[in-house]
Amino acid sequence: LIGVISNRDITVRAAAKGLCLNETKVYEVMSIETGFVFEDQSTEYVSNLMIELQAQRLPVLNRENYLVGIVSFHDVS
Repeated sequence: LIGVISNRDITVRAAAKGLCLNETKVYEVMSIETGFVFEDQSTEYVSNLMIELQAQRLPVLNRENYLVGIVSFHDVS
């Protein structure tokens, strides 16, 4: 996992830089330093991390570091 991209990343970063969306690559506007959780961590830990990072969604990895899903704040609240 090297980063994530949200609709906010696209609109804020691309628009702020005046980039053409047809030519802009994901890596140019994605968030590189992102949080993540492992699938076997508690929902309490996930909720606290989301609050700390002010994140609405986090990637979920297994212990082999493969992406297995996305968890949203709504999922754990």
